[in-house]
Parts: sequence; structure tokens; C-alpha cells
Amino acid sequence: MTPGAVARRYGRALFELAREASQVEPIGELLAIVAAAVSSLEPGSLAPGLLTLQQRHQLGAALAPTFGHQPLLSRFVGVLAENDRLGQIPAIARTYERLGDAAAGRVRVRVRSASPLTDAELDSIRESLERLTGHVVVPELEIDDDLIGGVTVESQGRVYDGSIRTQLALLERRMAGEV
Repeated sequence: MTPGAVARRYGRALFELAREASQVEPIGELLAIVAAAVSSLEPGSLAPGLLTLQQRHQLGAALAPTFGHQPLLSRFVGVLAENDRLGQIPAIARTYERLGDAAAGRVRVRVRSASPLTDAELDSIRESLERLTGHVVVPELEIDDDLIGGVTVESQGRVYDGSIRTQLALLERRMAGEV
């Protein structure tokens, strides 16, 4: 089974258990923290077969304080340690996040801008996208110095490009008679 399929299977299983326990949001928040911790490790340091079972259980125990009083997540990480899947936690977290977003009617969008956006600008973008998509929009901001100015928004496989760089390129093509 491919690593992506493994992550999807574990992520779906955790999501279903969290939904049954009415704990989707709290577990998702904690899982994101654990995923960030695992992502900060040296790449390949949790590759299957690299750590002994005892080392994997020790690592799971070291992560336990992150879970607070969330026994479901603690047991889940124990299962991952047992099955040598701790390195899959970031991918599992992404699957879990997508399932949680779909269940809550949310859509995540990537907003790239040349400089930080004000709260009013971000709210305007979010509200426009909510009207367009019919979903609650969760913007993920990214600063891109190559944009010169303006913003680009990626949502559900579509790119809305309002960057100055793109507008200048379009103007150049129009002036050359290409458009």
C-alpha cells in the first residue's frame, strides 16, 4: 500500500472515531500540533524500519503531553507507533483536515499577496469567496515578493489572479496585438 493510501486510511479512521465521540474539532487541533512537531524532525528520521518498537513507543510517549486529556488521540498515536507509521502523521493530519472541512462546509483557500493584507482586505476577499463558493472560507496567507502587488487566490483547483504582474503581462500582450 502506498504511503498516501496509508495516510488516507488512518486519517479517515481517526476522523470517524472523532465524529462518533463528537470531538472532531478538538482532535483536529491537537493533531495539527502533533503533525507540526513531527514535520520539524529531520526528513526520513521516522522512516519505517528505522526505529525499534521500543523507540517508537518512547517517541509516542514523548508526544503524549501535546494531547492533553485526549485519550483517543493518545491511543491513535500508540497504534501508529505499533505499526511503524509515526512518519505518516503530517499526511494523516492533512487527510483529517480535509474531511473536517468537508463535514463543516468549509473550504481552504491560499491567498498570496506581495505584502501583508489588512484585516479589512482579508475580510473582503473572504466574503467575496464565500458568496462565490457558498462555503465558509478559511484563508491561508502567504507573502510572495514576486507578485509586485495585488493578490492571487487559489480555491478548489481554481486560481483567481489579481496580481499586478499578471495585469502587466496582459497589457504587454494587448499592446503587441496578441490578445
